[in-house]
Formats: sequence, structure tokens, C-alpha cells
Amino acid sequence: MNRQFIINFHGIGQPARPLEAGEERYWISVDAFERILDYIVDQDGETRANISITFDDGNISDFLIALPRLLNRKLTARFFIVAGRLELPNFLSSSEATELRRAGMTVGAHGFAHLDWRRASDDELEREIRGARDMIAEAVHEPIDEVAIPYGSYDRRVLRWLKRAGYKAIYTSDGGACLPHFRLKPRNCLRRDMDPSDIERILRSANLITDTLQGARLLLKQRRRPPFAALRTSTSTPRKSLVPEGDQIAGRRG
Repeated sequence: MNRQFIINFHGIGQPARPLEAGEERYWISVDAFERILDYIVDQDGETRANISITFDDGNISDFLIALPRLLNRKLTARFFIVAGRLELPNFLSSSEATELRRAGMTVGAHGFAHLDWRRASDDELEREIRGARDMIAEAVHEPIDEVAIPYGSYDRRVLRWLKRAGYKAIYTSDGGACLPHFRLKPRNCLRRDMDPSDIERILRSANLITDTLQGARLLLKQRRRPPFAALRTSTSTPRKSLVPEGDQIAGRRG
């Protein structure tokens, strides 16, 4: 079965706002962004079809820089928006988010205030998971059924909330590849010090991931059978994580 490799971006170009601690390393130059897109376009048909692109946070660079370059290369992407930042300076407006949809892009939720959901109260999770979804759906005039977890930080409690909310796809920052039928989808967050050669290296490694390792990743998070998909069996042996050093739970961006 083909495996998907998901590349995740945050900001592109020169930030026009103060950045959160640790956020700067996930802003990449326009030139680097274009070279990465060109690398994707240059892949053979099967490889290219199995590479997906996502964006987190709803920065204005999604609309001003990313969108035209994606369209020029006939690429699509998913844009996960922080609902509480809609209409704020240097973030997407409702009309811009709607234009992303009209251009053939997918829009999803990324919480309301970009909190660490493992540390959020039940009231906060209600606003982050359900309230944010409803707010974005109203902005783009269509249902929202995909979500990206802020900071890639989740546990069994967070997964239960997401399951009850009815999300069809849940994007993390775990790194590596994923299987199309899994609802929990690990992504590879690009940093400013990475280039197409880093993507190629991870792609080559990602091809070694097996169904069992994907299931094991879920079991480690949930400590029980995953609620979203049955695990397959395999005879492969464990290997070292593909997540780059510094992109573990405490330090990675989402």
C-alpha cells in the first residue's frame, strides 16, 4: 500500500509580526519555499501523488506568497487556521480563507488560541476543538472536518475529544510517513535550515515505515487500541524515529 508523506509549512518570507518563542526557526525564505515546491513537481507521478502539503497558523503569507506559487505549479495544499486570529493584522481574513477554498485548497482548524491541548481545561478544549471549527466553517461557508493539533501535542484525552467532535482527519507533527486510511496523520515540519535534500533524505527513510510501526506510534500515544483504525500485522523490526532532533514534543511546532 502506498504511503503518504506530508510536508508542513508555517510562515514564508519576512515575518511582519512579532513571533512566538521558537517560531522563527519554522519561517522559511521565499526562495527556499519555491525550491521545495519545484522539487515536488520534479518527482515522478507516483511519488508526487503521495506527497501532501499543509500550512499551519493562518499567516497572511499563506495567501500572499504560498497560494500563487502553488497555483503556478498546479499543486494543492491544506491550510489549518487558528480561528481566534482570523481578521487580525498579518493573519488571514475570512475572505482570504474563502479564496483559498475557491482556488481548490482545503481549509481546516488549528484551534482557537494555539494552546497546548494536553494542558487545556475541558472548557478550553471545547472552544479549541468545537468552537474554532464552527467559527472557521462560518467564515468559509462550508463544514470543517480536518484538524491540525497545535504543537503536535496530544494524548488519549485530546484524541477522545477529537473523535467525539467528528473530525475525519487529524494531523500531528510526529514525522515520517502515514497510511491513507489512518485518521491520525503524522507530518514533517520544515525548518529554515532545511532544503530539498533534507526532504529527499526523509522520503527515502519514510519508505521503510511499515503498517506495524504506524500502529505502534498510535499505541504509544494512546496506550490502548487506536479508536480510529485497526492495526495491521507485520514482521518488520523497530527502527530509529524519523523525527529530526529538536522536533520532539517539547520543541516542535504545529
